[in-house]
Amino acid sequence: MTIQAQPESRQTRHRYGMILILLAGVFFTLMSLGVRMLRNDFSAHTLVFYRCLFQALVVTPWALGLCRGIPSVGLSRARTHLLRGTFGISSMFLLYVALGELPLGLANLLAMTSVLWAALLSRLLLKESWTSVQASAALVSLIGIGITLWGSEQGLPAWQWTYFGVAAALGCGLFMGTALTVLRHMRQTVGAAEIVFFFGICGALLTLPAVVWRWEWPTSQTQWIWLLAIGVTATAGQILMTVGFRYTTTLVGTVCKLMEPVFNLAVGFHLLHEVPPGGFWIGATLVVVGMVTLMAAGAQSRVSTSETVGV
Repeated sequence: MTIQAQPESRQTRHRYGMILILLAGVFFTLMSLGVRMLRNDFSAHTLVFYRCLFQALVVTPWALGLCRGIPSVGLSRARTHLLRGTFGISSMFLLYVALGELPLGLANLLAMTSVLWAALLSRLLLKESWTSVQASAALVSLIGIGITLWGSEQGLPAWQWTYFGVAAALGCGLFMGTALTVLRHMRQTVGAAEIVFFFGICGALLTLPAVVWRWEWPTSQTQWIWLLAIGVTATAGQILMTVGFRYTTTLVGTVCKLMEPVFNLAVGFHLLHEVPPGGFWIGATLVVVGMVTLMAAGAQSRVSTSETVGV
């Protein structure tokens, strides 16, 4: 399956990419819920291993070219895959650590500093330009996240707030922003099946030594169900996000990911009974305003439109 970009459909493609990344955020939120439910039972590297192994197995038919119309995996870009995988797996590991130390929404809020790193790196390395409207919309969304976060440490029990968790979440943001920049660069010429497959393989291999050293086997049916849920939701989110970054810029795509903390705070409130910060509704509204503005503005920044690449 191939997609030929057409200049006249650029705005439609831009909005399509945003929608896919927002849908990916929903699946990543469900994945975070699963991680939160199992963090007392498994170490972070074990959860990363099971998730990546499941993801690699799911995408294996694509890798072997068994699915008609889907391009098979190539090895010519193995070094770039390893680079993206290393940054991506590092961010995932730190996020899982943070989820064991902080409330669901707060951990994801701090991790969303990835937007700042991705915007900076894409400007410096990918030479992506921004319009004033896009930059303003991104700023509004970031202010919304800041308002949502403001005062979130006050009134939380000691177990819900640790500086170790904060450091892990901020480190996750740095590595995630770098990984997303590499992903955006790869999506100009590399198909989603290949990227998702190699990400799963890299994750499983990078965490395998730690898993073998301290093997943790699921001991109940409930744990198996949650592990399966983490694998399914993470794989769906990875595919949607990877395809979505084919159609929009790094800045717009990472700003779309700012909706993930909003989703996480809502899930944490309704399912885990975590009290959201006082500025949640105001902050969430600003994030949504930023999303709508970006969607209405269209893809005016530089997005390549000449490549043909497998979905």
